[in-house]
Parts: sequence; structure tokens; C-alpha cells
Amino acid sequence: MRVIRLLLLLLSLLAAQVAGADDAPLQKVSLQLEWKHQFEFAGFYAAKEKGYYQQVGLDVEFFEYDGKLDPTQEVTEGRKTFGLADSEIIIQRLRGVPVVLLSNYFKRSPLAIVAKPDIRLPNDLKGKRFMVAPKDINGVGFATLFRQFGLSKTDMTVVPHSFDVQDFIYGKVDAMSAYLTNEIFEIQQAGAPYSVIDPNNYGNEVYGLTLFADEAYAHANPELMDAFKQASDRGWTYALDHPEEIIDLILRDYNTQNKSRAALQFEAQETTRLMLPKVYPVGSIDPGKLRRTAEVVIQAGEAPSLDRLAGMIFGSTDKAAYAKPAVKLYLSDTERAFLKAHPIIRVSNELDWPPYDFFENGSPRGYSVDLMKLLADRIGVKIEFVQGKTWVELVDWFCAGKIDLLHPADKPRKLLDCASFSPPIVQDSNQFVTRRDHPAINRIADLFGSVAASPKGWEQTELLKKRFGDKFRIIETVNIEEAIDAVARGRADFTTDFANVLSYYITRQGYTNLKVHGVWSQEDKGEDFKALYIATRKDWPVFQGILDKALASLTPGELQELQAKWFGVLATPEVKRVVLSADQEAYLRRKGQIRMCVDPDWMPVERITQDGLHQGMAADVITRLSQILGINIVLVPTKTWQESLDLAKARQCDILAAALETPSRKEFMDFTTPYLSFRSVIVTNTHQVFIADFESVLGETFGITKGYALVEILKSRYPNIRLVEIANALDGFNQVQEGKLFGFIDALPTIAYLIQTHSFRNIKVAGQLEDQNLSWNLSVATRKDEPLLRDIFQIAIDALPEDQRQAIVNRWLSLRYEKIFDYVLMWKIVVGVVGVASLILWVVLVWNRRLARLNRELNLARVRIAEQNTGLEQRVAERTAALERANAGLRQAMSQLVQSEKLAALGNLVAGIAHELNTPIGNAVMLASTLADQERGFSAQMATGLSRSALQRFVESVRENSDILQRSLQRAAELISSFKQVAVDQASYQRRGFALDEVVQEIALALKPRLRRSVATLEVSIAADLRLDSFPGPLGQVLMNLIQNALIHAFDGRDAGRIRIESVPAGPGRIGLRVSDDGNGIAPAHLSRIFDPFFTTRLGQGGSGLGLHIVYNLVTGLLGGVIEARSVPGHGAAFLLELPLIAPQAKGVLDERQHTIPE
Repeated sequence: MRVIRLLLLLLSLLAAQVAGADDAPLQKVSLQLEWKHQFEFAGFYAAKEKGYYQQVGLDVEFFEYDGKLDPTQEVTEGRKTFGLADSEIIIQRLRGVPVVLLSNYFKRSPLAIVAKPDIRLPNDLKGKRFMVAPKDINGVGFATLFRQFGLSKTDMTVVPHSFDVQDFIYGKVDAMSAYLTNEIFEIQQAGAPYSVIDPNNYGNEVYGLTLFADEAYAHANPELMDAFKQASDRGWTYALDHPEEIIDLILRDYNTQNKSRAALQFEAQETTRLMLPKVYPVGSIDPGKLRRTAEVVIQAGEAPSLDRLAGMIFGSTDKAAYAKPAVKLYLSDTERAFLKAHPIIRVSNELDWPPYDFFENGSPRGYSVDLMKLLADRIGVKIEFVQGKTWVELVDWFCAGKIDLLHPADKPRKLLDCASFSPPIVQDSNQFVTRRDHPAINRIADLFGSVAASPKGWEQTELLKKRFGDKFRIIETVNIEEAIDAVARGRADFTTDFANVLSYYITRQGYTNLKVHGVWSQEDKGEDFKALYIATRKDWPVFQGILDKALASLTPGELQELQAKWFGVLATPEVKRVVLSADQEAYLRRKGQIRMCVDPDWMPVERITQDGLHQGMAADVITRLSQILGINIVLVPTKTWQESLDLAKARQCDILAAALETPSRKEFMDFTTPYLSFRSVIVTNTHQVFIADFESVLGETFGITKGYALVEILKSRYPNIRLVEIANALDGFNQVQEGKLFGFIDALPTIAYLIQTHSFRNIKVAGQLEDQNLSWNLSVATRKDEPLLRDIFQIAIDALPEDQRQAIVNRWLSLRYEKIFDYVLMWKIVVGVVGVASLILWVVLVWNRRLARLNRELNLARVRIAEQNTGLEQRVAERTAALERANAGLRQAMSQLVQSEKLAALGNLVAGIAHELNTPIGNAVMLASTLADQERGFSAQMATGLSRSALQRFVESVRENSDILQRSLQRAAELISSFKQVAVDQASYQRRGFALDEVVQEIALALKPRLRRSVATLEVSIAADLRLDSFPGPLGQVLMNLIQNALIHAFDGRDAGRIRIESVPAGPGRIGLRVSDDGNGIAPAHLSRIFDPFFTTRLGQGGSGLGLHIVYNLVTGLLGGVIEARSVPGHGAAFLLELPLIAPQAKGVLDERQHTIPE
């Protein structure tokens, strides 16, 4: 009847339109969102924009979540018509809240835990600071996950959620609840290391983003419910098919969060992954999954009973839809007796065949594993997984009666003698994995003469040997993962397995040089290997019948849910290709593959790993360019950069991945516009002074990597420079440390990388090359005799968004290069121990007479295990020590960078004071000279006779000049006194009591020469009664960095500007400072990252990217305060500081009352 009413409603609307009633009033309804506007609600925006709501007579208004209201109450109390919620709505319904569900869109909840990299499992949260909202930690997903691992809220420190991802990035918390569609992107953009604990991966799949309404209102207005649901579902279908169009719509009309296009694209991709539109109809709700979720809620104690489950889905009055079968299966007396005699079934668990059957994080996992659990629940038995063996060993154990079920299994000859088989549980095709440059495979004969990699003992391996042993050379591997890796590294040409298995490994391992294609046909195989089965013991025919009944009872929805979980999220997102001209396309077809040479040792820009892979910033960019162009780029291995240049000159390389343009290189290479740019910096021994002027040290000897373009550029700019070309940057550091070189010159990221990864104890960054022409402006260099190649790569670079380039740079600059505990080795040892112990126990029970020999084997095994454990402990100790050394080196390096910045600021201060002293001291010298001349004239007059009037003129002139001389010298003395205090403060972290206005005025005085050369003026307004017991030097450095930052960035393109330092109100015992300007402001995308180390919006255009990072560390560390940046683009920026009147005690600094505070 409701469908008929809806059709009548639609027909009446259509009739009204035909009759000319286009202006008929629409019914106003409202939708309460569960968060701010973003792609999470794209389908609703699409339904409104495309007129779907209007077509069913509705005028829909959207309301954002404001952090205060309860979306459920907004709907049930009648203030909103419809609402959106996550799985929490199921709990509320079971507790008696009158709501009904209309549609569900997220089949997997996006709510997960983002944590520091060392937190990999839920157990690791014990004792950690976990930032989470109350409704999330009590929700179905987290509650079930914690119960699985025996965790409670008291095991961790629960921190109220600030909804600011910076709290995690800057380490205020160890973990936080986050949406996979949102916060993950922000963390990736910030370059912060992280791990993800996703409840979905532990079998805790619950719904997210569910449309609901008030129960009474829905039943009173069924046509409205159906109309809104169908229009919304239609909108979601459109949004998923046209994501870029909807992103444009959000950016235009709904972007209240100021999200970037890249952020929305990321969200759109993740939204599609969570909705599984190819598996489930958009908006569908599965009553079976709803019931299972409700049962979890009851088990967690979050709701009293399932009484209110029926009727939860609007329009579903059939209680049987929600009901769990009272009797799972119809079984005969014989079958029930068998199950009573065998309450526990032993089931195989392979170690490494994802996504079907594998062992990970201490648990059996995979599609087939979940299917076994579902069947056991349906039958009413418990299952005990047996793992620790290879597939061949599991088959042997099964035929020996040690395992009752073997899954998923094919039908090799050995199993036919000891097993019965279920109907097929897996239908898939064997495909091939090759490198991307391999031609298409139409039949297996296309692979004859190549090298195959295949797991030892597998049926497909035996078939290859049996049918085609004379056609291939076959490398037998431990497992399929090793076989795929052999193809990726060029040791084999292909391997074969089910498509889902191949796709899983390629996606998880991130192989970009592999592709899955072709099909191993039944004709080529000689038999059908498309299906896999459950093998049961041949002496258990009764159980085989039970299993067949259980399989037949599974609904399509249950099987679809399993398939969606394990096979529905493996696809690699498509890359948008660029359009090339006909000539360019023809060139690429003729060319085939592009040969690339790189710098094999220039991290983090690029390197060739020991495994022969291209890695680093340039590698990430080249990967993106190859995807944009759809071409295959092949790495040509070299040992040095000079060798790469030589090969490029000899036309044995088509491109150089990251190269500087120089006159000599332009003779044989063309260059795209630069896609990366970095400043050049100089490292020296710590005892050397800061290098403010590079020309002042040209008499010294500097090192630089052989073949680098900067050699040619520096020699052209400074003909007398003393440069030594050396093998690589690490050698340069060592020669500086040994005193063979005064300094070493390289790009800032390379210097930062070496500082992070090596423990250099007497090396510092002493300066940078200010000239932009001496920066590292990196381009793709292409062979000059094929000019189309340059044009093609230029098109790809132009198509690569700037924010993606910046994300690549920030990711590599923010990496922590540390070694981690080898958990894979640990698990191999543990599994080995368990397997040996189990085997020995079984043999002891069955064959007593062999006890003596087995005891000897056991002792040998114990010795080997002890040796392994000893070796493992030693490796852990070595890696821990290496990590401590690396961290110590990093701390020292960062301290040196800070010291360099401080010395640079002091250098600027000296220059400013010198300029200020020039005027009064020059005046004094001139007056002293005038007085000397007057004295000589006066003496001559005395010799010839002195008149009274002449004496009076001389006295007046002396008095006047003496007054001027005294004032000039007094001014110089004031400047020197001021400089002495500022210099002492700047050069050491001395603690003392001081008046805030005096320190600020001294800093302003020191900056006057710099201000005169700029378009800006500086205003100071500090209350006169503010005194601090703190560190005036660091405070002065903070103010100088903030002012100089404004002078560099705030007034580009402006004729005038103003910088202001003022005191502002603060809490008890604290003072507030505001440093502001009326300049260009800071872009919203940069505002959250300006305090990050090495972050700069002007790659290669000035500064080290450390100034504001040092400001943040000084304010929040030594000074004990907080700092916040605010900005409105086009209207200036402001930095708000709040400092304690009495700074906290600090280690390792001077205190004028206590001398040195010990470390």
C-alpha cells in the first residue's frame, strides 16, 4: 500500500507540473548532519543540486553539527525531520529511544584508532593517553574490540576529544579516535608517522552513516519517508559516479571547513571504499547484520534486551527478518549424536595465503576462516584452529587424522585418498603476475622460455612441472609472497595464483612495477582449478552431510558480507590520465619503456636500495608521473651519480629523475620546469663560527659530491673557490669530522637526513647559501635528441598538483628513520616452538619406545631455540642501542640548527647596532677634529695677541661643540649598553628578573636598521608594570624571529605595512603578548603546519624552515608558555603568546642566582 501511495504522490506531482503548476509549494524538511559539511554527506548535496528532492516535492535544508546538540534528540523532539548517525543509533533504539532506520550508506564504519607507530595492536594502548569521545569509546566497534583483547577503559588514560588532530601530531596524546575518511589525510599531509587500529579488521564490522527518523512521525508520514529515502539513495548513486562534480559543489557551496580539493578527493575515495557500492545496493540495510550488531550491544551490556529490534528498519514489519533461527539446522538423530561425540572440530589454518586463509597478529584471519566460524556457529560446534605448518604439512596432518577439516583445498591426488569434499566455497581464476613492461598474455604459451616462481609443493607448481617442465625454468619458493617478490625484483618473469591473492599482495606491499593479467585457462591446465572446497575426513561421512546442510543454509547476504569484507576493498584507485597529442602518443608507443637513471645515494631525494628499488622524494614523484602518463619507466642501476650522468650522455638513459639545469648539461639534455627546490646549506665542525657571508670563507676548502651541478655553478660564480669533489654526502660528513674539509655543501633535506640517521657528535649546520641561483632546483632531464619526451613530462608535471608535491616533501622530511623490533622473526620463532613441542608431545604419547631418540632431538631443538632467542635478544639490544645513538645524534643536530639560527639572529643584531653606532661616533670624531683645529687657531692668536672678543668666541665654540660631542658619545654609550644586555641574553640562556617593556624596546632598537630597509614600521605598546622572572634571551629571539618572519613574508607586493608588539590581558600569574601585522596573512592550508620543522612555503627561496619551529619550542619549552597563530588571508596575521610571570625551572641553563642548573 505504501508503494501505491508513493506512486500516487509522484503521479499527482507530475500531473501538477503538466497542468502548469510548476510553482506549487514544496514541503520543507530538514536533515541534521552528524558533523560539519564534507564529502561524507555528498549524496544528500547531490540529491538537492540535481533536483531529486524537488522532483518528489521536497525542499530540504541541511544543518551542521555544532558540537553541542544531540542529533537524535533534534529528530525525536521534532526540531529536525531526519537525522544521520553511526552505529550508536542502534544502541539508542534498543534502549527505548523511538527511532527507525531508513537507509544505511557506510557498510563499514570509518571510526578507527590512529596511534603512534609503536602502537600496533589494541593491547599496546595499555598505559597510553587515548583521546576519544565518550560515545565512541562506549560504541559497538570499540567496545567489542577492547573486549576481544581483554581491555577496559581503566587500562588507559582516556582524554576528552578536542577534535584537533594537532594534539596527536605534536604528541599531546599517544592515540586518538579518528575517521579514516578525514583525519588520516591531515596526518599524512603533516608528515607525522602513525599506525591505524581499525575494528573492521578484527571482525567488528558495524554500520556507519545511517539515515533515521522519529518512529511516530515516520509511521504517520510513510510517503514522505519513502520519498526522502529514494531521492537520497538516488543522490548517493550520482555522487559516487561523479565525485569530481560533487567536490566542485562542496567547494562552492558547503566548504565551511576550508577543505582542499585534495582532502575532498581523499575523502571521496575512502567513502566509496566504505560504501561497497559494487557489493551492496546503495542505502540497503541487512536485517541479519543488524541483529548481529544488536547481539554485540547486549553482550557489552550497553542495552537490556533485543525486545526493540523488530521494527527498527522502517517498513519492515516481518519479525522473522530479524530473528535468529531457533534451530540452526534440521539434523537427524545420527547427526546430533555425532556432534555430541565431537563437540570440538580441529580446522587447518595456513600461515600465509591472504586474503583466504592466513595467521596475523596472533589470530587466524581470512575469508575462509570467517566462513568456518560462520558454519561452526550454524552447526553448533566449537572449532580449534591448527597452525604453524606449511600447506604441504597441513595436508599430511589431515591425512594422518590430526586435523578434521582442511580449507580452502583443491583436489590433488593425495587428498582424494583421504578426504571427502564439500560443494565449492571459492570460485576464482588463476591469473599471472608479471612486471608492467611484459606483453599481454593470451595463453600460457606466451610465457614459454621465461622463468617462473611458484611455491614448493603447491598443486599449481606440480602442474607447471608436469605439463610444462621443459618450457620454463621454475624457481620454487617458500610461499606466494616470496614468488611475487621474485618477479618484482627481476629474479623471475611471472608467477600465478588466484586473482584475489595476487591483488592482495600487490596492494599491501605497494608494488608499482607489477600487473595482474591473463588467465590460466582450463585448456592449458588440462583440468579445472577454478574452485576450492572444504575437505573433511573420509571416515566422517556423517559430518560431511552436516557440513553440506550448513553451507546450503547460508543466505546470499551472509556470503556477500564476507566477500565484501575480504575482496571488496582491494582495488587500486584509478589515476586520472592526461591527454597527449597524436604525435606524443605515437612516440610513446614506438618507445615502449622509458629508461631512467638516478642518483643512487642522495636521500631523502632519491637512492637505489639494496633490493634495486628507486626510493625517496623523486621516486614518489616519478611514480605519480608514470601513472599520469600510463607509461612504464625502467630503472637503470648505477653506482654513482657521475655514472648516471655518463650513461645519460651516452643515450643509455632516456631521463634523469632529479637533475639541475646547467649549461654543460643542456648540451645533451632538455629540462622540465623544476618540481622540487631546496636551499643549499653548509656543515662544519662545531668549533667553527657561523657563516653569515659565504664570500668571507672562500679561502677555506669545501667538499661537494662529484658530478653535482652545483660544482659548475659555484666555480662559475666564485672562480677562486676551493672545491673538492667526493664520492657522496656521507663521505663529505666524515671528512669534515676528520678535519680534512672545512665544510661540506649539499641540499637542506640531505643534510637533515644524514643528521637524523647518523650520530655525528661534532658537526653542525653553520650557514646557508643565500643566492637563489645556488639552490637545488630539480627537474626531470630528458634526452635532447628526442624533444617530444621533454614535452610529455612537462605535461605530466603540470598535471601533478602542488599540494601533492608538498605532501611528498613533507612526508620524507618528517620520517623517523628508526629500526623496529622484528615481530616477523619473533612469530616464526614462537610458531616454531609451538610446532616442535606439539609434535614431540604427540610422538611421546604414541610411540614410547622412541622416547630416548626424541628426547635427544628435543634437547637439540632447545639448544637451537636458545641460540635463536639469544640472537634475537642481541639483535633487539643492538637495534635499541642504534636507535638511542640516532636519537642522540638528532637531538645534537637539532641543537646545532637552533644554535645556528640564534647566531644568525645575533649576527643581524651586531650589524644593526654597528649601523646605529656609526652616526654618533662619526659625529664625535668630526667634532673632536673641529675642536683640535680651533685649538691650533687659538694658540696662534695667543702668540700674536689675543683680543677679548676672540677669547669669548673660542669659549662659546668649545662649549657648543663639547655639548654636541657629549650627547653623541652618550648616545653611543646607551647603544653599547643596550647591545651588551641584548647580546648577553641572545648568546646565553641566562635567567634573570627584567621589565618586559625594557627588553621589547631593546629588541625594537636593534631591529631599526632592518626596518628602515623594509616597507613596514614597528609599533610597541607594553604596559610599564610587567616584570618577569624568566629568560630574556630566548624571549628576545622569539620576538626577533616573529618580526623577521613578518618582514620576509607579510608585505610582498605592498607599499607599506605595520608590525605591532603589544601586551594583552592573560590569566592570573601570566602575561599575554601579541605580535601582529596587517600584511598578506597565512593561507588556511599552511596555518596548522607553520611550526613544523623544515616547513616553508618557499622551497628554495629563503630560510631554513626552522625559524617558527624554534619559536614554538622556546615558548612551549624553556619559557613554559603557549603560542597560537591566527590569520585571515589578506588581513594580516597574529601570534598570541601567553607566558608565566615566573618561568619553570629548566635544566642545563644559567641562572643568575643559582649559577648552573645541573643536567
